[in-house]
Amino acid sequence: MNRIFLGVAAAALIAITATPSFAQRERGWQGEITGQNGNTVFIDRDVSAGGGQRFGNTAITGPGGGTTTIDHVGMHGGGAGHGSTVITGPQGNAWTRDTHWQQTDDGVHVDRHITGPGGGTGGWSGDFYRD
Repeated sequence: MNRIFLGVAAAALIAITATPSFAQRERGWQGEITGQNGNTVFIDRDVSAGGGQRFGNTAITGPGGGTTTIDHVGMHGGGAGHGSTVITGPQGNAWTRDTHWQQTDDGVHVDRHITGPGGGTGGWSGDFYRD
C-alpha cells in the first residue's frame, strides 16, 4: 500500500512540476553574412520560450575572430513585462539594458535603463499612445 501511495505521489509531483511540451519551444539557427568589403561575420542564435519567459542567446564572430554575445531574458503577462539584455564585447566589456513596460488605458508606459562597462548609467522613460 505504501509503495502504491509513493508511486502515485511521485507521478503527481512529476505531472505538477513538468512543463508541458507544447509550452516550451526551442529553436536556433546559424548563418554568415559577407559584406561589400568581403569581410564575413558568423552568427549563431538560440532562442527558447515557455512559462511566460523568453530566452535568447546570440554570438556574433567577426572576421578577426572576436566574438560579441547578446543574452536576453524577457518576461510578460497581465499587461506588463520586463526584459533584460546583456551585450558582452570581444574584450569582455559588458552593457546591460533593463526595460520595464506597463499597459495603460491609452497606450504603454516604458522605462529603460542602461549600464555601461565603466558603471555609467543612462536611460529614458516615455509613453506611447494608441491612435
